[in-house]
Formats: sequence, C-alpha cells, structure tokens
Amino acid sequence: EITKYSNEIEILSNETKTLEDDNKVLIESRNISDFFYKLLGAKGELRPYLLSKDIAYLNTRMQFYIGRFFKNTEVSLLLNNASIDIKIYSDGITKNISSLSGGEKKRVDISIQLALYDLIQTVSQVRFNLLCLDEIESQLDPIGCEQLIEVIEDKSENIETVWWITNNLTVKENIPNKIIVKKVLGKTEIVEE
Repeated sequence: EITKYSNEIEILSNETKTLEDDNKVLIESRNISDFFYKLLGAKGELRPYLLSKDIAYLNTRMQFYIGRFFKNTEVSLLLNNASIDIKIYSDGITKNISSLSGGEKKRVDISIQLALYDLIQTVSQVRFNLLCLDEIESQLDPIGCEQLIEVIEDKSENIETVWWITNNLTVKENIPNKIIVKKVLGKTEIVEE
C-alpha cells in the first residue's frame, strides 16, 4: 500500500509541477498580450502615434490639392479621440464643413480622396498604374472641373492609365483619349466620335 501511495504521490507531484510550469507560461503569455493590447488597443500609445503620423502626411498632401482648388484656404484633419474633425480656415475665417457650398464640399472631398490615394501608395510602397474616377466632378462648376482636370493631368504623369467615367461636357472636351459609350435600344455600345 505504501509503495502504491508513494507512486501516486509522485505522479501527482509531477502533474502539479507540470501545471505550475504551464501556469507560468500562460501568465507570461498574458503579460505579453496585455502589453501589446495596451500598446495597440483603443487607449494604447502606439495607435494614436501612428494615426498622428498618417494624419500629418494626409494634411500635407491634402493641402497640396486644396491649394489647387482654393485661394487663401487651409484645410486640416484633426484627430479627436475616435473621430477625425475637419478644420477649414479661409480668408481669415474659420468655417464649418456644413457651411460650404456643394462644390466647395466636393473640392474638399476630392482633396481628401487624392491625399488618401497618396498615403496608401506611400505606406504600401506600391505604385499604382491605374486611377479610376467615376463622375468625380459631379457638383463642380466649369471652373472647378477645369481645376480638377489640371490636378488629374498632373497625377497622370505618374500613373499609366486614368479611367474617368463622366457625363460632363467640360471634362469630355478636355480629355485627349476617350471612349464614348451610349445606350442604344437598351444595349451599351461604343460609338465613334
């Protein structure tokens, strides 16, 4: 009996040691997990730092495009906890995005989209050979369309192909290579110009 109990005690002792070792590994893993959650989580230090770097880059690129559409206007994105605010300062006046006209809002929107395009290329370190625009000029007046055409022409120097879907005559007249598509009897057909 004593030998039997001694063997069982030894087995239990070994199992206890194994459990204690496993517990130490789990505690170490949990500590590492907690560290990375703190670093990357909603209240961590790294995420706001990385976002602030992206926001700073976006503001630089966005201001480049804003300068093409507006005179004496600065637009910046501000990190505000979980949201991003848009600050507009024009001719000495701070404006709210909701106070802008439809065309002004569209110009700001286009500037943000093009800045995001630049950010994605920079972060991914991949050069895109294609830019697709689907009626991006909607809500722009003829002057805004001409400004946008100039911006896209400049961007197209670094992009192999730009596809611009439009119904706008100003855009159509200023684009050198085009494919014109019309619906004829319910079918979409390419037509000669």
